[in-house]
Amino acid sequence: NSASADRGTPLESIANDLESYIETGPDAIGKTILGLISAGGDPTSFNGVDLINRLQDAYDQENEAFGDPTNTWHQALAILGLHAAGEEIPVGAVQTLLDLQQDNGGWEYTPGFGSLSDNTALAIQALLAAGISPKDNALSSAIEYLRDMQTADGGWGDSSTTSFALMAINALGQSSQDWVTEAGKSPKANLLAFQKANGAFVYNWELTDDNLMSSAGALLAIFDGS
Repeated sequence: NSASADRGTPLESIANDLESYIETGPDAIGKTILGLISAGGDPTSFNGVDLINRLQDAYDQENEAFGDPTNTWHQALAILGLHAAGEEIPVGAVQTLLDLQQDNGGWEYTPGFGSLSDNTALAIQALLAAGISPKDNALSSAIEYLRDMQTADGGWGDSSTTSFALMAINALGQSSQDWVTEAGKSPKANLLAFQKANGAFVYNWELTDDNLMSSAGALLAIFDGS
């Protein structure tokens, strides 16, 4: 329709804000690479920028980390971006991400935030992409953390976090049915309960506006698993 035409294509939208966005950190570069590859774009030459080189330049050999060595999202999204592009993942960054795991099996965004399910689900996906076995102690304890944080209704409190958890479940090669609670509730059913009649997802039912990020995350979670 005309409104969609006025907004342009998703790739055009990414291009318009590219420089300002990727300057915010390696996590932004990694997310951009993931989005471009999903949309059929070339991350080595997009809007005059080689995003792969830009991401690789964000790797600090001395600290063995992308961006902030204490930031889970910097490491995880950089790893996922490189994996999607078929590029080599620095072993040091993988170890840095492993070292950020908390004693309870989860990951926090940065020190002081405390472990959260979305950070943990993202770390699980990145470690799997880097070749860490699901049977590795770090991933086993991360999976146990996600199970401990799952609520009786099958989800993780809101649509966004539940989407992240489902994406990790998918990456593990598991089914939503493997995560049905004692009350008989599955994560996928919980996530779909956040969808409005118009197709959009809300973040939670206290915030009833259409939420673009929640909707995008839900689509990734629902259509990449069973």
